[in-house]
Formats: sequence, C-alpha cells, structure tokens
Amino acid sequence: MTDNFSVRNRRSITLEPPRVETPQKSLDRLRLDIEELRASRERIVLAADADRRRFERQLHDGPQQYLVALSVNLQLARDLVETDPAAAHALLVELEHDVRQALDETAQLAQQIHPPLLE
Repeated sequence: MTDNFSVRNRRSITLEPPRVETPQKSLDRLRLDIEELRASRERIVLAADADRRRFERQLHDGPQQYLVALSVNLQLARDLVETDPAAAHALLVELEHDVRQALDETAQLAQQIHPPLLE
C-alpha cells in the first residue's frame, strides 16, 4: 500500500501551503479596489448626466417646439375665424397634424425613460 498522498501509476499529489497575503498587500489591493469603485461610480454619474442632457435637448427640440408653434397657430386661427373662416379651417387641419406629431414624439421620449421591455 502507498502513502496517503500518492495516486496510482506513480503520480503524486503535492500539497502547497496556503498563500497568505501580507497586511500591506491586502491594504494595497483594497485601495486599488476602492479607486476602481470610485472610477466606476464616476462613469455611471457622467453617463446618467449625459443621458439627462440628451433627453432635455430632445424635449426642447421636439415636443416643446411643437407646443410653442401650436400656441401661436391657435391664436392665428382664433383671429381668422371671423375674418377668413376657410383659412381658419385649413389652419386647424394643420394644427391637428402637428398635435399628432407632438404626441408621437412625446410617446417616443416616454419610452426612452421607461422602455416597455423593462416592464
């Protein structure tokens, strides 16, 4: 019979003592981990801030512009109702189209905030 650390076919198992980190190495590793965590958090904050600014631009360039134009055109339509009803009617048809576009863009922006796939 062979000893407890041998395996058949003359292969042997070598036992190595466990590796123990020195306190300084553990401290250095922890400091590195902390720096990586801080850098990771900073990247997350910067990415979230960039997303917020992009979303604000999209709101300003899209639905907000439509709503400003709608307000102006509604005032024009109000003024035209008595003097030129046909022109007022044409403007109202155009406004209906603009309202639908504003709603579509708003819905697209809402999906970016909370994509349906996350539900």
